[in-house]
Amino acid sequence: MKKYVVDTHALFWSVDGTLEKRSTVAFQCVKEARRGSAILLIPTIVLLELCVILAKKEQDYIETVNAVLASDFVQSIPLDNRVVCEAMRLGIGRLELHDLIIVAVARLNKAAVITKDQNISGGGLVKTIW
Repeated sequence: MKKYVVDTHALFWSVDGTLEKRSTVAFQCVKEARRGSAILLIPTIVLLELCVILAKKEQDYIETVNAVLASDFVQSIPLDNRVVCEAMRLGIGRLELHDLIIVAVARLNKAAVITKDQNISGGGLVKTIW
């Protein structure tokens, strides 16, 4: 089964319904997961960043995150020792810390990252989709 790690903005745009307008390729990956032929991996740092964005927009972040995590095609990936070790192996300072965690999760899970972030896509450390 295909695996995709979802970056913060891609997750936010998926939640607010504008992902298809921003990237048809990214939107197709999410549709693929909804059909059951892929899984969306969401690092816990991405969930926290989503909460910050929603709080700034005065939206209910608890309800939104719970709805995201209730989806059959979504798996939350904790910041555990494996992720920390992979991030350290990649090199602190190579990417911003949040991006480094996302890349580490992708590498550990042999997954592409759904992202528009050029810091991630330009680094050559993981396959990216946008």
